[in-house]
Amino acid sequence: MLTIHAVATAEPIRWHPGMTLPDGVFWLDLCRPDDAELRGVEALTGLTLPTREEISRIGLSRRNRGDGQTLHLQMPLPREGELAVASPLGIALNERYLVTLHYAPSAFIDAAALALQEDGEPSSATVAFARLLEATIDTFADSLQEIAADVAQLSDQIFVSQRLRTPELHGLMLDVGRLEGRLARLRPSQLGFARMVGFIEHCPPAWMADAACRRLRVIGNDLKSIDEFDEQLTEKLQFLLDAILGFINTTQNMVMKLLTVASVATIPPILFAGIWGMNFSHMPELAPVWAYPAALATIGLSALLPLLWFWRRGWLARD
Repeated sequence: MLTIHAVATAEPIRWHPGMTLPDGVFWLDLCRPDDAELRGVEALTGLTLPTREEISRIGLSRRNRGDGQTLHLQMPLPREGELAVASPLGIALNERYLVTLHYAPSAFIDAAALALQEDGEPSSATVAFARLLEATIDTFADSLQEIAADVAQLSDQIFVSQRLRTPELHGLMLDVGRLEGRLARLRPSQLGFARMVGFIEHCPPAWMADAACRRLRVIGNDLKSIDEFDEQLTEKLQFLLDAILGFINTTQNMVMKLLTVASVATIPPILFAGIWGMNFSHMPELAPVWAYPAALATIGLSALLPLLWFWRRGWLARD
């Protein structure tokens, strides 16, 4: 699908074969393009567009480059869903045209196109590119804010006055993992975006206006804030994970203390029962009639006395 943005049209135009292009075309967006769309864009712009394999390469050294006239940039786009894989985005920018090439719908592209329609400034390839970068930063910020809200809600669920049982803590631990997964899926895109912005800041083409360079510097500062926010969220998630593990360890310690108290309390009864269960012919204390009830009472008292001592020490509290 080829979407065309032109100065003469207020809204984007969907291209179809045989269509006459309007005047003032400055942005051509290719989403899952076919061969006819690729050839049409190359014929119009004079650019050689990369293949999907080329913009998907993991080698960082060739992702961003320039030949003096055209900037060739790449970054992975984050995808929604826990099992979604990042989709590559290729960008070609010169003084006249902005060409974006991607193989999955992108919230960045949609937000940039909407911003171009809403603002009243004259549109050009560099303006559209700046809008694309600003939309990317805004999308990153919105995603991190959503994660931050979920982290705050998760924190409220963990730090409560009543004791949480182990299955509940296990479920909260899974929530921490899911939030960390959402952050992890954003980081490759943030890294690719940071490398792209840094490349342009350090190697701006001669034809790029000063206003666009200033907007790039603002975007670079915003990106630093995004990275700091991401780091804070990562540290908060690690703190919550440590807290959950601490609660689980505390629960296990309580169980071990209960078992220890029970084992110590049963030692004296076992000792007395073992003595009176010996097979001796002469045990004077067993001869009287009251001997059996007295033995049972002694065994019971020997169990109650340690429990009473534990209670006085506070070891038999509700925990």
